[in-house]
Amino acid sequence: MIGTISTQLKAIAFERDIERLTENFTGREWVFKEIDRWLQQENERFFILTGEPGVGKSAIAARLTQIRDDVAAYHFCRAGDVETVRPGRILRSLAAQLGEHLPDYGHALANTIKPVHLRIEVNINIGSMTGSEVTGVYIENLKESDPENELDILIRAPLEELQRMYAERQQEQPALAIILIDSLDEAVTTTGTNLVKLLTQLSKSTSLPSWVRFVMTSRPERRVLRGFEPLKPYQLQEKSDESLSDIREYLNNRVAQPALQNRLQVNQAQPQTLISEITNLSHGNFLYTMLLLNDIEAERQALDNLAALPKSIDDIYHGFLSRFSEEDWSERYKPIFGVLTVALEPISEKQISNFTKIDSEDVRGSIRIARQFFDVETDEQNKEIYSIFHQSLRDYLLDEDHNPDFWCNERKQHQRIIDYCKRRSKSWQELERIDAYGRKYIAQHLVKADRVEELHILLSLEKHGKNAWFKVKDDEGDTAGFIADIELAWTKVDEAYTQEPGRSIGLQCRYALIKASIHSLTEIPTELMAALIKHKHESWTPAKALTYARNTTPELRAKNLLFLLKDLPVEIQTKVLHEVIETAQKIERVSDRARILATLSDRMAKIQVQPLDVVLADKLAKAWTQALSAAEAIGSVFDRSDALVTLADKLPSALLPQALAIAQEIEVVDCRSKALNALVKQLPTQLIHQVLNAVIKTNPEYRRCEILLALDDKLPEELMPQALDIAQTIKDKGYQTRVLIALAKKKFISIPSS
Repeated sequence: MIGTISTQLKAIAFERDIERLTENFTGREWVFKEIDRWLQQENERFFILTGEPGVGKSAIAARLTQIRDDVAAYHFCRAGDVETVRPGRILRSLAAQLGEHLPDYGHALANTIKPVHLRIEVNINIGSMTGSEVTGVYIENLKESDPENELDILIRAPLEELQRMYAERQQEQPALAIILIDSLDEAVTTTGTNLVKLLTQLSKSTSLPSWVRFVMTSRPERRVLRGFEPLKPYQLQEKSDESLSDIREYLNNRVAQPALQNRLQVNQAQPQTLISEITNLSHGNFLYTMLLLNDIEAERQALDNLAALPKSIDDIYHGFLSRFSEEDWSERYKPIFGVLTVALEPISEKQISNFTKIDSEDVRGSIRIARQFFDVETDEQNKEIYSIFHQSLRDYLLDEDHNPDFWCNERKQHQRIIDYCKRRSKSWQELERIDAYGRKYIAQHLVKADRVEELHILLSLEKHGKNAWFKVKDDEGDTAGFIADIELAWTKVDEAYTQEPGRSIGLQCRYALIKASIHSLTEIPTELMAALIKHKHESWTPAKALTYARNTTPELRAKNLLFLLKDLPVEIQTKVLHEVIETAQKIERVSDRARILATLSDRMAKIQVQPLDVVLADKLAKAWTQALSAAEAIGSVFDRSDALVTLADKLPSALLPQALAIAQEIEVVDCRSKALNALVKQLPTQLIHQVLNAVIKTNPEYRRCEILLALDDKLPEELMPQALDIAQTIKDKGYQTRVLIALAKKKFISIPSS
């Protein structure tokens, strides 16, 4: 459904960041003790740890996630990765983690949702949950453009409801549930309502449970701290005795390692002299200490004159960049560093080459030389992607006043990216030629380069009577991205209102109408989408169809994906099959889940998945096991019986013994008989004896009759006497006659003529 966002609350993965930030982690026990002391108080909900760049705020936050089990949710705002500062994305990530950490969070969310605004489905994966942890929560009609509403829906209301539920049940509440957020100063840069504004609103709430606490880190920026007044932040004092002691311990550990020992021996330098000198120069700054030791270890920093050691982080950056000739800096390194300072996500070598017009081989060589200042990851294709390793370097490069020699003009760096996109699209005439990064972020680069008018033009372009930019975004299934671009342009119009009220009103109306038209589009039938893909209609790519098919509840999503499967390109069919299995496991009703899994099994039998996907088969087997376990866990015997009836003709043969055992344990005779009757048609011969034993205990005669008749040709000759004995116990002559005639047809017995 266009204009509707159906979102699984999914946590952002920060495992790699946490591992990197805590490498060689040293000390900080005094900070942790201060946090412990604060947590023991009950009058404050928010703790803010502040400090200058490089003092180790993010490392402390990362370490907290490792040493405290009561960290219920955490988030790291990363410079150069815009997805980590979007307020809606952050809130959904936090909510997903709360759902896994706090029992009944999902039920509290379902209880507090307002159906008039949106619809929610809470799915509990019984096979994999502990207690009542929620492993899948899906929300429909959740507007990304309204983060304040999202804060209420996902955080405030369910936490308050949880407190009410605990009190009503007289259930013990959690001792603590910490929500940890690192680098708030990065989030404050977001246009419009940002995370800082949301948290300052939340800090004024008096109804949050006392056991919910927020621990946050930030630079000591007024834009961040003023909203939390009169709360007093805890500042990491760089020159404090505790900080210097931690630095000294870190230095002792590093200097003891072989690489640095070798350098000291070659230069005949005394370890303790070096440690003492760097400790004094560091002023308690871990980043400075780490960078300087790295340079010493790599032989980029001489040890013959300790008085000449760099005095600050900026000196380290300046010393490194000064190694380049003026020509090399201007022609190669400045464009590369410059583009990376403004990129909104990690980018590849090829993208850097495209944006800077520098040959790929030269880009590769330059990155290799300056690699210590880049954060290196791998993308989905297992290719390296790069970003600036620390915000302090980004600040240094963009600060003309303090760094005139190596200053990168921010506006010009945005223009490099814009110019590439404009060249590719032939001055916005062929928008589909813009690469994936440009399609995602060109609107933001236009705003940051003060080319807002060009953004208005981009959003107004038409092709064949349709909005051209909407078509580009919609064709790849990114309708939400188009809406975000509209929101950004609308924000800039609002800001310009006092200068140009008449024009601003016109643009506001245009953007309002565009949004209204998108949200008013109705759901497109899956059959139509499949036909459009099959016949390769130019306006319907597989990516677009899959996005539309996903925008609904788990059950319908799974059905839609299965329906589209046969018409999708072979290379993505396996990926979609995996997605269907994962989606099916989040369907709460066992009968609905079974129907999806049965259809999936049938599709897999018909589709050649080459090479054989063992993981896929294993996932499907586990999904069936979980479905059967879910049926067994149903409290109502009537519903449990119905679930087994639904599963009976769909279950893999390996699970039939377990299903039979579950049926035999059903206490209500009629329900037990109903389930057995459905199962006998599927059972292998070796299980028939168990069924006959169960039939003896079946009171209603018509049920005994039904089960014996259902056995049909499955009844082996050696069990015929037992079946005949059961038939003799049926007093109703009509039922008895039907069974005896059926048994006679098997030619194992003869019935005398009456």
